[in-house]
Amino acid sequence: KDKSMKTAKRKLTIRNKGIAFCVIALAFPVAHFLFMFFLQNGGTFILSFQEFSVDSGKFEFIGWKNFTTIFRILGNEYSEFPLALRNSLIFFLLNNFFILPISICCAIICYKRIPFSNVFRVILFLPTVISPVVLAMVYRFAWDSTVGFIPQILEQLNLQELIPVLGFLADKKTAMPLLLFYCVWIGLGGSIILLTGAISKIPDHLLELDRLYGLSFFKEVWYVILPLIGPTVSILFLQGLGVILGFYMPVLLITGGAADTTTYAFFTIQLTNGGQSNYGFAAALSLVSTLIMSPVILVCQYFIDKFFPAYEY
Repeated sequence: KDKSMKTAKRKLTIRNKGIAFCVIALAFPVAHFLFMFFLQNGGTFILSFQEFSVDSGKFEFIGWKNFTTIFRILGNEYSEFPLALRNSLIFFLLNNFFILPISICCAIICYKRIPFSNVFRVILFLPTVISPVVLAMVYRFAWDSTVGFIPQILEQLNLQELIPVLGFLADKKTAMPLLLFYCVWIGLGGSIILLTGAISKIPDHLLELDRLYGLSFFKEVWYVILPLIGPTVSILFLQGLGVILGFYMPVLLITGGAADTTTYAFFTIQLTNGGQSNYGFAAALSLVSTLIMSPVILVCQYFIDKFFPAYEY
């Protein structure tokens, strides 16, 4: 009887220690979730129905005014908001339907050990090693009409007529293309590294079977490599959806939103920089964007999982 009681007591002690360990381990992530989701988002929700009053010096309830303003400025040709949405969609298309396919092709080239593939991989990866802030500033100064080496080269070649009067980064014809080129330049390296790592995990015997069955290079890529790296491709695609609402750093550092290069995120930042009077509208804009993008992301994830199912090997 004493032995059974000691055994039961020991099991209870082990169980209590396990519960204590789980509580301690989950305390931080649960607290983080409660703070970030309920407190922060709850504050944004309340703020979206308020407006800062200059007379009283505090926020006052105004109902649905901020939400109706969003739909009103969508059709306003003098507002930057429609332009910001258009540019954000352009950067999304560039990231997911141009940079991502090129990254897949480059990763396959690097994996297949084509001549100079290692040199090619290092060249593409170099921009990701440098701080993005430093890289953006260097890129901006390179095209600057006063100190940039590119305008100076054009002047030495007697091609001054190619230099816009306002400068490359302030002219509507050149600012956006240069910004898109910068995004391609810095966007390839990280994706190539991830995709190359995913391809390297494919078992050698599967690729050897391809050779035994006489699959061509393109069939091997389409029927073997792409399905097996599908989860990595899907993750990169879903990350690219975040560009619609979160892309602003290159715009901020290179063009400053000039020459019609503003994006949704940059537009929102400008709202909050404009003073407390815009906080309520910015909060309402964030809520509406979240309500629209959340189902879009879930639907995209559903179809991507159908197209790229996860294989275990």
